[in-house]
Amino acid sequence: MKYSYVGKMPDKIKTYLKEDIYAKENPEYVFSFGGDGTMLKAVEEYLHLADNVIFVGINTGKLGFYTDFVLEEFPELLEKLKTKKYKLNQYNMLCYKINGKEKIKGYALNDLVVISPIKTINIDVYLNKEYFETFRGTGLILSTPSGSTAYNKGLNGAVIEPSVLCYQLTEIASINNNAFKTLSSSLILKKETRCLLKGNYEDILIVADGKEIKVDNVLSVEAKLANKKIKLLVKDNHDFLHRVKKSFL
Repeated sequence: MKYSYVGKMPDKIKTYLKEDIYAKENPEYVFSFGGDGTMLKAVEEYLHLADNVIFVGINTGKLGFYTDFVLEEFPELLEKLKTKKYKLNQYNMLCYKINGKEKIKGYALNDLVVISPIKTINIDVYLNKEYFETFRGTGLILSTPSGSTAYNKGLNGAVIEPSVLCYQLTEIASINNNAFKTLSSSLILKKETRCLLKGNYEDILIVADGKEIKVDNVLSVEAKLANKKIKLLVKDNHDFLHRVKKSFL
């Protein structure tokens, strides 16, 4: 078995893998030791191998929607990997394109955030090239179903089961009064819908899965749910709604 890992691997785990091959450049499995943030780093690092690699989350933190296993279960988990008797979930990613001084394309597993920490921004929202609304406020977040329990939930966005092929647009501190009106709720969009954000992007941050993307003179941001997926190993009894209940209720 060829493997790699992201995060801090305990010495005890290394003893279980002494007969296996550490293959940082071309692993079959990528172990993530930590929480969901560590898994996002693992996906970013091995995104170019997403079609061929399986991600395995080992939870060493408090909350993890991408980390089904704990350290004590590693021997049993290793046996599943070697016999290939395991359950996989596949999660669609968000694809985006930032148009500015340069054009940057990328993917996000959780979300893409367009935000101004300094002043109010105006963003014209287009859906499938048709004008929808002008948002005024702090920013907007585009999130996948698997990312709906992260930043999006803190903004009162909808929690969506990862098997549903959609994504959502959620407002961050919108301004609503007699002069300015926005939808003031999350907007759930089908997979094929393209979202285009145009605005006065002088002092904004664009953040994909918690990592800032530096682009000068941004003119617009485009996004939609991608065909690209990651494969994540989960427990046989994995249940998203049970995890939501356990985590938040």
